[in-house]
Amino acid sequence: MQLRNVVSTFDHWIAFILLVCVGAKMIYEAYYGDDEGCACQGSCPDISWPMLITLSVATSVDALVIGFSFSSLPVTVITPVLVIGLITFVFSFLSAFLGRSCCSLLDKKAEYFGGVVLSGRF
Repeated sequence: MQLRNVVSTFDHWIAFILLVCVGAKMIYEAYYGDDEGCACQGSCPDISWPMLITLSVATSVDALVIGFSFSSLPVTVITPVLVIGLITFVFSFLSAFLGRSCCSLLDKKAEYFGGVVLSGRF
């Protein structure tokens, strides 16, 4: 049995559980967290190592499965990688810019909305 087949049987569950946990923490922080370190004030709180590792694993599991699926396709990988990278860069840049511009309007609502989207509870 190939590693691709083993990972593809449970990869989506790992990503789902990790993203629900991160989304639930964001929702909790939106309601019960303190206002210290608001992005509108220019200072960001430190991200803890467990949170950083959780986000990294959740992101990497999906990327790993996509990499496995590319290995089974009879196409070169460079074009899809460049397109995915470009689109990811553009959306990340736009969302960071938009978040910085609208943070005073949205404040805690943005953190709540992000948690809802991540946890898939909509």
